[in-house]
Amino acid sequence: MSAKRASLAAVGAAVAIAGCAGGGGGARSTPPTLAQVQALTNSARAYLEFPIPARGTVSKGRAKATTGRKITYVSPATANVGIAVSNGSTTIYSTSFAIAPPACVPLSGNQGYGCTINLPVGTYTLYANLYDQSMNLLSTNLYANQAPVTIYANGSATANNLTIPLQGVVYSTINEGPHSCFFPRGQHVPVHFLDASNYEIVGPLANPITAYVVAANGGGLAAFDLYAYVNGVSQSIDNVTISDTSIYTTPFFNIGTVEGSVLFYAGVANGFQTYFGGYKTASAYGRFTVSDYHLWGLDAYSNLYTIGLEAAYNTTYDCSVVLADQTLNAPTIVNGMQDGSGHGSEVLVGDTQAVYVIAVGGTSGNHVNIDYSHVPAIVRARTVAKVALSPTQTLVNLLESTSVRGRFTVISQDSATGLGHIDLYDTYNGVVSPYQSFNLQIPAGTTSCCETWTSGPSSSQVLYYTQPNNPILYALDRANNGAFLTPVSFAATPLANGALYAIQSSGLGYDYMFVRGSDGNGSYYVCEFDASLSPLNILCHRTGSHVTSAASIRYDPGSGKLGWASGGTDFYAFDAHQTPASFMAGFSTAPAAYTLSHQAFRFTGTVGTAGILGLYGGSPSQVTFLRYNSSTGTWNWLATQAWPNPHLSTTQY
Repeated sequence: MSAKRASLAAVGAAVAIAGCAGGGGGARSTPPTLAQVQALTNSARAYLEFPIPARGTVSKGRAKATTGRKITYVSPATANVGIAVSNGSTTIYSTSFAIAPPACVPLSGNQGYGCTINLPVGTYTLYANLYDQSMNLLSTNLYANQAPVTIYANGSATANNLTIPLQGVVYSTINEGPHSCFFPRGQHVPVHFLDASNYEIVGPLANPITAYVVAANGGGLAAFDLYAYVNGVSQSIDNVTISDTSIYTTPFFNIGTVEGSVLFYAGVANGFQTYFGGYKTASAYGRFTVSDYHLWGLDAYSNLYTIGLEAAYNTTYDCSVVLADQTLNAPTIVNGMQDGSGHGSEVLVGDTQAVYVIAVGGTSGNHVNIDYSHVPAIVRARTVAKVALSPTQTLVNLLESTSVRGRFTVISQDSATGLGHIDLYDTYNGVVSPYQSFNLQIPAGTTSCCETWTSGPSSSQVLYYTQPNNPILYALDRANNGAFLTPVSFAATPLANGALYAIQSSGLGYDYMFVRGSDGNGSYYVCEFDASLSPLNILCHRTGSHVTSAASIRYDPGSGKLGWASGGTDFYAFDAHQTPASFMAGFSTAPAAYTLSHQAFRFTGTVGTAGILGLYGGSPSQVTFLRYNSSTGTWNWLATQAWPNPHLSTTQY
């Protein structure tokens, strides 16, 4: 241990500097009072000022941009001081005290405190540590190349008024992103250097940080780089040692307009460890990705997780678990949805009693909330709305509309009535508004896999829904307060004694309804009818595919196609905007639109990214994403992601 470190360590166990042990925080015990320190045989009174900002005038987190260099950093949370007097390698005196009377009194205008203490007479080096109420180290002059000071005897002509420049100790760094992936939309993502009480440090640093990024693929540094303002001009600080945040002000991630990934490295000087994204280390490593698409899913532990999908490179990268600013109670469903404004997206997360609408990009304001009550501070995704179910309702399914952008549907089972309930909500610029609410005439069931619903078609304002293992298609009139309509009977079709598995509408402006089911005797069918006609004329065609999933057909509003999961490796896509007669005539001869590398029996939630479909299946389970090319009329491979369940949805800025 160096003589300099030995000097501060001698302040005593109560105020030992964490840097001596390689840590970033201070000891957690009550500092001794002046009366408890060793006696001074030749002492004099000295006066020190600590310009502590009033806590009510400084917010935690981002500080105001500075107009000049700061020579010292004193945190608003400062509550205790540790002093050590060193003569070469020998500590000749140490003390500690609270920033409070009798040692300290407020300065004029409540701009800090002036403290009077006893110090040995002579010339020596004076070291100081500042701590918060819990004895976490906030700033120090241990690494400030402190010049010797002279303390004159009481009564001397020279007053012992001391100035001690202090350097802030970076306890944690955070950026205003809830995960490590960003959309390529030319944005600045603020980065914060925080002390142990979550106040932003503006001034010299006791533990300077050097960070740099290395291109991993794609645009590299054109996609992601480290920046700050120097003399009011933004510039790259890649591989620059940040020793003073009043020189390199308001640092940020500079996100470009192209896709790409970088590897991130950071080192902390002077033996300290600092939190980077929740991990305390002296040498940080990570990856940041800028991608056109983000995947949202529930991992094996029901955590909300996001993955970046770089469309230009057909590559996915993990972006880690996402913490929301409201507690998700064991979520079971997740879906992505484009905002009704056409700009930005939301992620819908459902647990048994509520649906959370989480902003992930667009015009709905700041998409993160920083939790400063937690040390280190935590960046959480912002929940723009929480749709709470009544105490008697339990969530059964959560669907995004294929007909109306920004609309989602909540299906629940009501234990009070024994029947199902459906609520429609619209989202515009991140504001969620209830649209319609209906009681159903049948139970909603107990599992989401067996229910199928749709909000179409457009002209007749009918909402269709099914009941598992039942050949009846139920209907209600959305334009007439949810009045029950005569159920659609399949008595004249091969499904008369069978079951309906999946239904889909044909999108906004069309009234074609598609149904997938079986006759109960081992034969499976696809059926279609035009909901605008009366009476309905249902046409059906036998299929060799024996898939029973409620999500085995999916209308894609970007291509106008009806996606068909065959249960094998072949994926089919049919024109959803054709009459039942035309559809059935071409059904059996239609070639596969794409052959997957794995079997797939259902689709994932991709309505938020029109023109993309995700197919789930295989062993081990995985999701393959296909994208429609309108110029060639073909479906092309976008990416494949291993995933333990079908809850993997897509969003796009």
